[in-house]
Amino acid sequence: MADESPTLPERFTVAVLMERRQGVTSWQPHVWAPVGLIAGAVAEGPVGVPLAMPADGESRRELWRGFEVRLHRDEAESYYHNLVAPRPLAFVVMREGAADHRVPAIVTLCFDEASAYLEGDDQVEPVAMPAELVQWLEHFVIENYVPERRTRRERRAWNEKSR
Repeated sequence: MADESPTLPERFTVAVLMERRQGVTSWQPHVWAPVGLIAGAVAEGPVGVPLAMPADGESRRELWRGFEVRLHRDEAESYYHNLVAPRPLAFVVMREGAADHRVPAIVTLCFDEASAYLEGDDQVEPVAMPAELVQWLEHFVIENYVPERRTRRERRAWNEKSR
């Protein structure tokens, strides 16, 4: 009997939708933040070249295309915890870019990787994970995650001598 399990893509191309909003201080008249992630063919394009989107009043939007999301077996536990959270998230690592704002540099689905970037003083912004990525991640976790069996340590009496 042939294996009927679907072949998972090795990677997913995503685009980050950035939005410029009013700042809260006079020193920062506006801020740029990721507001969404788009997966699939629309996300294909050159990395580092924003695509201007139609403006909506005071806010401006840019679509940053061409980011690749890859999954790694050694991060399966982190992916599992992301999926069982109330709202699965993708994490956008921001770096210094144009003179007026930070730009997306990396997109990951791993809590641990996002935490590592935060510890390295990078700005990391969470965004909702698109349905295509949730399904892809679920299949990956089912195929690759095996929870560690927890064992209880055996207690010894306090007056028992060490051997």
